[in-house]
Amino acid sequence: MVTALTGVYTSRDGGQNGKRLNDLPEGEYRTAHFKLDGTVIVSGMPGTFLANPFSSGCGPHLRTRD
Repeated sequence: MVTALTGVYTSRDGGQNGKRLNDLPEGEYRTAHFKLDGTVIVSGMPGTFLANPFSSGCGPHLRTRD
């Protein structure tokens, strides 16, 4: 997972290919804090959000952009 000026991105192949997380507001993100339970707190100009991008159960709430 990486934060960027254009959003938050995840990769399942060591960074070779990344996908932008959708259900987060557009904007610049600066930090990602990984918690022991698998969730991630991402923070930036749009605010601070709790995400669980690696769980299949969060599909309706957190999607990747192709």
